[in-house]
Amino acid sequence: MICTLPSRIMNYPVSASSPTEDLLTLGQIFSEVGDYASTVLDREHLSLSKKCVTRLRKVVGELISRHRIQSAENLYDMPEGELVRKDLTALTVGELHSLYRRWPLRHQARAKAGREHLTYYYEGRIVRELQQRKAANKSEQLKIDYCVMTYRNELDNLSFLLSKPLEVSRNRIWPDLTRSYTPSELVALINLYSHYRDIAERELLIEYTDIAIDLLETAGDKSQLMELASVILELGRRKIITIPTWIGDFLAEAIAQSRHNPRIAKTQLVLPLLTLHLHTGKSTLEQEAIRIINRCYREAVKSAAQINTLGSQTDSATPELHTDFSNTIDALYIAVTYCTYVRDYDVCKIASCWNNLCSCLFSDPNTQITPNSQIPQIILNTPINPTARTAPTIPINQINQINQTTSEIIRLLTVVKEIEKFIEISPVSKASLQALLEQRVTEDTLSANIEACALWR
Repeated sequence: MICTLPSRIMNYPVSASSPTEDLLTLGQIFSEVGDYASTVLDREHLSLSKKCVTRLRKVVGELISRHRIQSAENLYDMPEGELVRKDLTALTVGELHSLYRRWPLRHQARAKAGREHLTYYYEGRIVRELQQRKAANKSEQLKIDYCVMTYRNELDNLSFLLSKPLEVSRNRIWPDLTRSYTPSELVALINLYSHYRDIAERELLIEYTDIAIDLLETAGDKSQLMELASVILELGRRKIITIPTWIGDFLAEAIAQSRHNPRIAKTQLVLPLLTLHLHTGKSTLEQEAIRIINRCYREAVKSAAQINTLGSQTDSATPELHTDFSNTIDALYIAVTYCTYVRDYDVCKIASCWNNLCSCLFSDPNTQITPNSQIPQIILNTPINPTARTAPTIPINQINQINQTTSEIIRLLTVVKEIEKFIEISPVSKASLQALLEQRVTEDTLSANIEACALWR
């Protein structure tokens, strides 16, 4: 929160020779910073507010004498122009300043479109761009000061309204505006920040959600975006952020399309069906999801034993083994994640299933590999692609040649986090999985990295 203003602002000479443009920017600073300071009832802020009022009176008087404004209220007038520009690097300091000052109009447009309007992530982009610039003169420096100071005040106000700190951790994954995100990457990022701990993470959640909504708006095959639409709809249902009302209709159409798409596995329908059920209240959607969940539970318990037998008899992986392995992990993950819907759920059978899968993955389950505790910090480095680091290496003779994906390893670890609350599992297998994940995660896809980050968080 701003308690003082730089001397270049407080001591700026206001006279007949002062440039009009500089006086307008000074007036905006004194009026907006002073208004905000007056709302904080401590000695420092009240003192700043009085100083701003005194300086503002002199600036306004000079501007009125030049017939530039009629009253102090005119300082709040917004310049006309575009509300959003994608390439901020192509704009001058003056253009960035004008673009920033149109934020109330941007918020009105967002509210009209049904998107979360209580956000300043776009203004944050402008401020970060301005902070990279070197002011060519006093006029540009004043405009940079205005944007930086008012942006900080708006974030402070947001922190007060939402009862969240401004920043808990500096480890964040900034959006890459040059990147085309896949649906799975956006799902991982939205899930990561949906439980935001501070205002900075909330701003990232809204920005990634905007990217996801833009993707839905231009979607052709909606069935491929069911999971993404589900996580967005859940944000609105839980009142985490505001979302457009058409997301529910989009998800309903996506589910209808997926029923006729042989490439969509039944397990992919569970989350969309349950989310739409909570949104609409239709019990038929829940019943359909329950049937799939219970089928997954039975298949997981039955298939794990078969895979363990097949894996122990096979020197090298076969396509059939990997397919069964992958399908069983999916079924196990669904059964555990939605275990409240499973009839006669037996955590002992689930633990046995998990142990069988791990014994199939590791040829020597008694060999423990120590995980690297620094990997979660590495994943959160910016820019988005994590910097490759040396991770603990698992000897090749300790891993069966199953072409497991990083997402499958993450799902196994997610399952064990749930079942170890109720039953003891092999700590050696868990540690080996963690080490294998750390070894793979820095070289795999973005979505897998984010999933791993959320798992460790």
